[in-house]
Amino acid sequence: MVKNLENFLKDQDYYIDMYKNTLHVFNYEDLINLTDKEIKLKLKDFTLEIKGENLIVKAMEAREILIKGKIFEVKFN
Repeated sequence: MVKNLENFLKDQDYYIDMYKNTLHVFNYEDLINLTDKEIKLKLKDFTLEIKGENLIVKAMEAREILIKGKIFEVKFN
């Protein structure tokens, strides 16, 4: 939560946090693809691809998303 407040105050383009089986993305622009094996997010300058198994969106706000599941790969395109 403190990091999110810092991002807001510093006006950073994005913030990505990864925990065990959880990925938190702050300031994404669009949800491009959503399946239980792949999630694609559009950020300002790139696309973020998350691949895994049993991927689900646990929480979602206007520019913030929390993804849970068995994450195998996170790729910046």
